[in-house]
Amino acid sequence: MRLVTVLSATLLLAAPALAQSPAPEPAPADAAPAQSAAPAAKPAVPPVTEPTPKPETMDQDSLTDVRYACDGDTSMQVVFVNTAAGASYAIVLEQGRMIPMQIAVSASGARYLSIAPEGRYQLWTKGDTADLVALDGDAETPLRSGCTAAG
Repeated sequence: MRLVTVLSATLLLAAPALAQSPAPEPAPADAAPAQSAAPAAKPAVPPVTEPTPKPETMDQDSLTDVRYACDGDTSMQVVFVNTAAGASYAIVLEQGRMIPMQIAVSASGARYLSIAPEGRYQLWTKGDTADLVALDGDAETPLRSGCTAAG
C-alpha cells in the first residue's frame, strides 16, 4: 500500500511537467536513425519523501505499567498514563487500593500528587527509581523508598 501511495504521488507531481513537454515529432520514414551525443535529459521531478512518523506518545495516549522493587523486600506497582493532550498521571497500587495521582511541578525528575480526597500522597520518580510518601501538612512519612524498576 505504501509503494502504491509513493508511486501515485510521484505521478501526480510529474504530471504537470510531462504535460508541458512538447510531444516528440515522428521521424521521417526515409531518415536514418538519429545519433545523439548525450542521453536525453529526464524531466525534473522533485523527490517524494514520506513524513517522519511521530513517536507514539506524541499523537496518542500511552500506558506504562512499572513494578518497582523497594527497600525492605517490598514492592510497588505504578501505571503511568500520558495523554495525547500532554497530561500525565500515575496510579499507584498501595496496600490493595489504587491511588490516582497527577503530575506536579518538579525541578528534577517527575513528581506526582494524589488527587483522591482521602489521604495525601506524593510519588517521586527519576530515571528508573521511585519513592512514595504520605503527606500530613509539612510532614512526609515514607511508605516505599529506594524503589528501582524491576525487569
